[in-house]
Amino acid sequence: MAITRAQFRLEFPEFNDCPDSMVDAYLTRASELTPGSIWGGDNAGESLTEQGTLVRCAWLLSLSPFARKMALTDKDGVNIYDRRLTELKRMVSSGFRVA
Repeated sequence: MAITRAQFRLEFPEFNDCPDSMVDAYLTRASELTPGSIWGGDNAGESLTEQGTLVRCAWLLSLSPFARKMALTDKDGVNIYDRRLTELKRMVSSGFRVA
């Protein structure tokens, strides 16, 4: 299932001022970088692929010139979305998987 711009804006309202075309472009890029064949899903409803795509899109947007004025980094200089994306990557890559 493709993630919509409305779904992204609901999860990350801090990007509501971002142009629609930019959100769409970054959602496309994020979905390409978060393939379902690798990310899979979970039993709680929302798949890890969807979570990863949403967070990766926010992360990509936060690195763009558009978001520089938003100061989206922690005191230690780490992007706030990078922490969540790293956590999700760890969940996807750990444990035993059966194909």
